[in-house]
Amino acid sequence: MQELIILTIFLPIQSARLTLRGFKEEDLNEMHYYLSYSEVLHFMMQDATTEEGSNAYINRFLQFQKDNPRIFVRFAIIEKLSNCLIGECGLNMPNIQHKEGSLCTGLIKNIGEKDMLLK
Repeated sequence: MQELIILTIFLPIQSARLTLRGFKEEDLNEMHYYLSYSEVLHFMMQDATTEEGSNAYINRFLQFQKDNPRIFVRFAIIEKLSNCLIGECGLNMPNIQHKEGSLCTGLIKNIGEKDMLLK
């Protein structure tokens, strides 16, 4: 019996204001700022308040990108106007064989002087 290989490449997803793309190593500084944001921390299940914690958090996402099949899919949310990382979104599918999963998202509400109501 042949093994089923699932290869999935996620191209960036574009909207008028946002780009959703895979995480990159160079996202660490912006990701640390995002993860340190008090409204984001309130909903986090892990501690990523230190630079080391943020580094471990983003490295998990980079590793997930290599998994096959991908059971944890995360996208960086980039605001086009500022070209800043303002959050993350994704899909957790630990029971992929049963086609079960959950959506996740986290966003910084205020970017600079502009209130971004991103819900």
